[in-house]
Amino acid sequence: MRSSAVLSLCVAVVALSSAPVSAQSTRENFQKYEQLRTRLRSDFIARGTGPGDAIPASERRDAISRIRWADATIRLGWHIGVLASELGMLDQAADFPGYTGDRDQTERLLYEALIALERLDRVADASFPAPCTSEELLNGFFIRDDVPANFHTRFEGMEAVASDFLDAETQKEMSQDQAYHVLMGLALVKRYVDRGLVIEGRPLRAMAVEIAERITRHIAESEPTAYIIKNPACMDRDVARGAGAAAYGTGIVEMISFITDGAYQPDPGAVPRLWFTARTPASLFYMNPDNMHMAMTIAAVGRGFGDTTMTDLTAIAETHGWQLYPLLLQALHNDTVGFCQAGERLNTAARAMLNELPVGEIPRSPLPGPALEHGWTTSNRFIRASDEHYVGSEGSEGAEFNGLDYLLLHNLFYLATPAEWEGGAGEGVPSCPPPVADAGADGGTDSGVDSGIDGGADAGADGGTDLIDDGGCSVSRGTRPSVALWFVLGLFAFARRR
Repeated sequence: MRSSAVLSLCVAVVALSSAPVSAQSTRENFQKYEQLRTRLRSDFIARGTGPGDAIPASERRDAISRIRWADATIRLGWHIGVLASELGMLDQAADFPGYTGDRDQTERLLYEALIALERLDRVADASFPAPCTSEELLNGFFIRDDVPANFHTRFEGMEAVASDFLDAETQKEMSQDQAYHVLMGLALVKRYVDRGLVIEGRPLRAMAVEIAERITRHIAESEPTAYIIKNPACMDRDVARGAGAAAYGTGIVEMISFITDGAYQPDPGAVPRLWFTARTPASLFYMNPDNMHMAMTIAAVGRGFGDTTMTDLTAIAETHGWQLYPLLLQALHNDTVGFCQAGERLNTAARAMLNELPVGEIPRSPLPGPALEHGWTTSNRFIRASDEHYVGSEGSEGAEFNGLDYLLLHNLFYLATPAEWEGGAGEGVPSCPPPVADAGADGGTDSGVDSGIDGGADAGADGGTDLIDDGGCSVSRGTRPSVALWFVLGLFAFARRR
């Protein structure tokens, strides 16, 4: 975290409170979308199906003529999600009049992105030095990128390249955060891409589901312990970063069950109940922001907390201004009951974020200068903590970012509430039905789990990554864990999980 956290939060509060909610029209925000879409496709992505192709760069620093790929499969997952959601909006022309795009190009870009993801799996087992294997194999284990050392020559004005693939060998391995954000993009393909879309003989929707299942099998069926991510090329060692996914097992099951329409539902692992301790913003789980964006991604895709997922995610989102994830839930699942409670609140925050980026401005770090008037100042606003919004991330001087965070928020905002699009025929936030008293045998009302959007669930234990790799502890949904469990899990709360 930057030392200027207090300043940045003050800037954020002032900016969001002063931003006119309706000051900018649908047309103005779509103009920004078009500009960022064009820039992404020309300045951050090389077209094709060869090494490095179709994988978005995370940043450019024109002052030093360097382009960089870091956590590139996260960017690839978001890119896939933007393309899928764009096709969804193009298919709903009556709801989104004036939302335009080259459908053929978007479909081809999606094909190239899926091919890139498949390629990163296929070449992974042949990407490590001896005594590791040199065999190409599709088995769900992937590397983060395959950018070659001369790849900067594909981008005008760039003279140097940096990437995880070109760094130390363990930097290129998959980790769980990469996997979850990839699965998010594939879930949007499953939801919004027509079954009949076939390119080069490959049905894209079926291809996305197949890739998702293969990745999840590698995580969930690892041996000897499930949900410990292995590098099969190198004697099945644990990957160097983010190997232990046991705490997320139950959520991962729901995630892949949605993507595969229930065709694949792995065992949730040794600590299935631990997942539900992530339902409250107060959980020790979230002392590390990486745990938060991973859990929110999993929960949104799989509706992973059940009927309270929308209100739980809405409460959690306010910690760092990550309202994209409950909007993702709505765009995937049309959670009418939860969205009737949370929709207006979510839309107000999302609208303000979209509006605050000036037309013609780009997502960029303000460093070494002062804070900006908008919060699009990090590599991804919905992964980086709120104390970096408006002021930038430490070490990001001169960086310009790909804008995938803005692009995906834009599409999910309108897909979640089509009536927000001016001139369209889509539905708004649904009205909530009147409450119905549920009288018990003693005449009282049902005192079920409280999942209101102000407080979330009453759970609150640390279920972060790499925390539980055996069957030691579990807590039941909606119950408060013991002091001993809080203490043991709290010891791990500050560990880096990526």
